[in-house]
Amino acid sequence: MRSLLKKIFSREPVLLIEYLGDNAGEFKAERDKLTVKILKNPYLDELTLELRSIGVFGMEHQLTLIGKTTIVNSTEMRSKHAELYRRLKTLECELEAKGFFFKKFHFKPMSSLSILVRNVEGFSPSRKLADALSRDNEVMRLLKEVKPDELYVALHSGYASAVVGVLDIEGPMLEFYRSPSEISWFIILKIPVPVSVIPKDDFLL
Repeated sequence: MRSLLKKIFSREPVLLIEYLGDNAGEFKAERDKLTVKILKNPYLDELTLELRSIGVFGMEHQLTLIGKTTIVNSTEMRSKHAELYRRLKTLECELEAKGFFFKKFHFKPMSSLSILVRNVEGFSPSRKLADALSRDNEVMRLLKEVKPDELYVALHSGYASAVVGVLDIEGPMLEFYRSPSEISWFIILKIPVPVSVIPKDDFLL
């Protein structure tokens, strides 16, 4: 993990491109953020990595990884796809951890779906995806190893993300739900990163 992060968070993003090999396409590097188009992978179109300082005086850091896969793009969208989007929306879920020293993980419907419950008649979150992930032994094993702060499985909904600091998501979510322009899934993972893992001068935090 340490060596991989040192490769990723370098002033030379070519290191990550080399790590991804033939799967890496075009990339965009910003101050604390790197977005790479993924090739030759049916489950992932784009990978974004962002490192942020958090906590008092920014002494703690958090790595956010966002994987995106587009099912139906904007040029392909039809009325039948809009209905599919609305059915899939009920499946959104997030990770919940219980316990302090020995965390027990499970998935539950996305908290932000309460907006649709309040505003869309008949809308009801489904536990199908959440329960399927919670029963998956390999998923649970990886979660125990990574120990993420947060994990979300969500559709693009007209705003960047409900988990990256967007305060007013109700309006954009409702508008996109009624008239979706694409169907794209996001897996958003946030993990703590010890300061010792971050190479000196790699990021201007």
